[in-house]
Amino acid sequence: MSGTAFDTRAAVKALRDAELGERQAEAITAVVRRATGAGRDDMATKADLEAVKAEVNRLEARIEARIERAEKRMSLGTITVGGLIVAAIKLL
Repeated sequence: MSGTAFDTRAAVKALRDAELGERQAEAITAVVRRATGAGRDDMATKADLEAVKAEVNRLEARIEARIERAEKRMSLGTITVGGLIVAAIKLL
């Protein structure tokens, strides 16, 4: 997203207000847009960013749930191993 926001309509209006003709104003605006990379299709909109944020939040919740399940399994495993050790000691 190296391009910057460029309001082509405002640029054309400003050039027309400076008494340039419509064709000249549009040509100058097109040259500036191409030179700066403004108006490119790869620029993210606010809606794009909100969609990415929602997806990140969804994935974060899934990861946290998996971590919690893994922690519970580890705790149960520790209890089971501890119980086996105690039982083995009692048998000795």
